[in-house]
Order: sequence, then C-alpha cells, then structure tokens
Amino acid sequence: MYTEALTTIVTLFTFSTSRDTMTIHIRHYDITHNKYEVIFHGNFIDTCLTSDPSIVDDWVQAMSSHFGFSSNHNRLIGLDVEWNPNTQRNAPRNPVATLQLCQGENCLVYQILHAPYIPRSLVDFLRSRNNMFVGAGIEADAQKLLEDYNLHVTNCMDLRMLAEHVLVDYSSCLSLFSLSSLIMKFPISRS
Repeated sequence: MYTEALTTIVTLFTFSTSRDTMTIHIRHYDITHNKYEVIFHGNFIDTCLTSDPSIVDDWVQAMSSHFGFSSNHNRLIGLDVEWNPNTQRNAPRNPVATLQLCQGENCLVYQILHAPYIPRSLVDFLRSRNNMFVGAGIEADAQKLLEDYNLHVTNCMDLRMLAEHVLVDYSSCLSLFSLSSLIMKFPISRS
C-alpha cells in the first residue's frame, strides 16, 4: 500500500510540474473540458481538465463505480491544489484555483475557481472514509479547500511522513519533486 500511495501522488505531481519529460497528446476536445492522454515514460494517464461541475460529477462517478465506492479498504487518491500567488505585500492568499485528483491512471484537474458550483458528488467523494488522499503537505491543501470552498477532505496522509518509514535513504527535507524522482527511479526535470 505504501508504494502504491507514493506512486499515485508521483503520477499526479509529475503531470502538474514536469512537462518536458512527457509527451502530451490531445485525445478529445469539447467546449466544457479537455481530455488529454499523457504518456509519461511509457505510462498512459487519462487526464481531464474542466471547470464544468457535470464533468467532475461524471469523473467522480466513474472512479467510484470502477473502483467500488463502498469498498472495505481505502482507495488511494493523489490530491494537490494550486492557486495564483499574490504579488502584493501583506495581501491575503488568493483562493485555490485548481483541485487536482489522480486515481490510478485517471486524473482530474478541476478549475474550481471558474466553476459555477461544486457538485455534491465531489463533496461526498472528498468526505468519504473509503478514500485515502495522499500528497506532500496535504493537510495544508485540505485546510485551503476548507477555508476557500468549505470542502472537507476527511482522510489524508502526507507522503513525506510515509517516506520516512519506507525509504532507507529518505531525507525529511526532500521536496515532492525530489521524492518523485527517487520513487520513479528516473530523473524528473521541472520546467
């Protein structure tokens, strides 16, 4: 389970930060969303980019039915959030702009800042005790989602703490970027 958790978040992280190490093919385009087939070192990752709540609902339903929503064991889901930095001194932090979820080879990049509303299925998905959300600094990401959108992420695990127990050569100061390179066993460059 630990290795699967680390690999899940590495998949999410590498999609969002290292475009020069992967090939991106646009498989489908629609007014409401973009679907990409991301090929990363021979691994195919289906990625959906959208601000449309109905597309998010479809993604959540597909993940829930495909992986068994009422399973007795936790599903591992990579979670990360992004927001625009604030360039003004002492100004409040900008709200979360994107919520990134990755389950297996299926990723969702929800442009939540531009969404007209948040679908109930996503609220329930984030609250479900059957889901284990993993990431680096995930507690801070969950707190931002709570503050900005009143979204509760119930079951979180920080991969940096997990790595301390699993990896022999782990240094607690490793970033998720460095941790990704270590786990995936090939260099990942940031662009």
